[in-house]
Amino acid sequence: MVMFIRREHNFACLQGRQIPTQLKARDFRLLYQADSMLDEAREQAQTIIDQAQQTAQNIIQEAKEQAQQQAAEQVTAIEQDTWQQANSLLQALHDSDEQRWTMIEQSASQVLHSCLNQWFSSLDSSEKMRAVVERIMATQKPVSSGSIACHPQDEAAIQTLLDEYTQLPWTLETDTNIAPEAICLSVESGQFTCSWKAIETAILNTLTSDVESDSSESELISNEHLPLD
Repeated sequence: MVMFIRREHNFACLQGRQIPTQLKARDFRLLYQADSMLDEAREQAQTIIDQAQQTAQNIIQEAKEQAQQQAAEQVTAIEQDTWQQANSLLQALHDSDEQRWTMIEQSASQVLHSCLNQWFSSLDSSEKMRAVVERIMATQKPVSSGSIACHPQDEAAIQTLLDEYTQLPWTLETDTNIAPEAICLSVESGQFTCSWKAIETAILNTLTSDVESDSSESELISNEHLPLD
């Protein structure tokens, strides 16, 4: 008894083509082979496409890196050339026109002096006394007990600062012999005096003097040692 089994298969190679009504076994074998060849061709084509895309991406990335490197080298070269030109120009200006630069510096110093003087004038007494007290505080390491004397007109400002700096073991006294905007601190190690005028003068002198900061600092604070009992 002969039995027939019905099978259904879609051949990609026959899509869109006129299919004969009768096919022989040999025809089916050829169709299977053609279908397999098409699948293999598609896989190879996809592999080639993927490789081409990867190669293209690598080429693009390498091109970007090379372009960035070249751009960086060009920027560096331009910067070096610019600095060389600037240095040459500055050196030429310095060598050929040193007197002019000196005049410019003097003019700038005068302008700065004027600005500082205006700023000094804008400060009120409490701001000036704060600077004086803080300058004295900077010399007291460690802080020791004592008395701080000032002119009567500065008493309120000094008392406000002592109330603010509660860690200071100093008692406040007034003395008409002390100039306004000045203080005198008396502790066991000696007397330390400072005034707003001294601070102002020291600031202005730093603009035109070659004196080192240590020596100008010593001019701000006057220290007289008291005799020991």
